[in-house]
Order: sequence, then structure tokens, then C-alpha cells
Amino acid sequence: MKGRWASFGNNPNGGENQVSGNGKGFAVDFGYMIYVNKNLRLGIMLRDLINKFSWNSSVSGNYNEGAAATLRFGGANTLDGVIVAFDFRKTLHNDTANRAYIGLERVLFESLVL
Repeated sequence: MKGRWASFGNNPNGGENQVSGNGKGFAVDFGYMIYVNKNLRLGIMLRDLINKFSWNSSVSGNYNEGAAATLRFGGANTLDGVIVAFDFRKTLHNDTANRAYIGLERVLFESLVL
């Protein structure tokens, strides 16, 4: 479970017609990771499956909206100190696009990773 907060329009340079307000909400994710072996991890997650966000706007008043839920799955493999990771985001709604991610990470020292 995670909390979300937002604030907008509260700045001295906004002028007299600026829109201001705030919001708060929560979301719940569900996930599972399996360690296939010492170097390979695979995971799956339902992100924002349960969520709500309540806005308080100086123009639109009070209203609620939710975030688009997504299904994410991916994995990471470590070879000679280099982590190769991939992740695929499958949208569960029509208003967002599917997306793939890939990345590399190298551990140089215990406290320095590039």
C-alpha cells in the first residue's frame, strides 16, 4: 500500500488567476518475485490495482479519480558483476500504451553502482 500527495499552484509568481489545490490518495500493488537461480530473478506485479485519488481544486472543486492499473513483468540476470534487467508494462486500460524497458547496471564498489 502506498500513499500519494500532490499540491499545485501555491507559488508567489502565479498571478491572481492561477489554479491552486491539492490532492491525496492511496494505491495497492500486488507482486511476486521468484529466484530461478543465484543470478536470475523473474517477477510479476499488478500496479495500482486498487487506488483512489481525491482532488481539491480552486477551479474544479472536489472530485475523485483513479490511476490506470498496469500489469508488469520482467526479470534480471547477473553476469560477471553486470546486471541486465528487462521490464514490460501491459496496460489494463485503453488510454495508456504498453511499454518495454531494458537496463544495465554495473557494481563498481559496494556503495557505487553505475
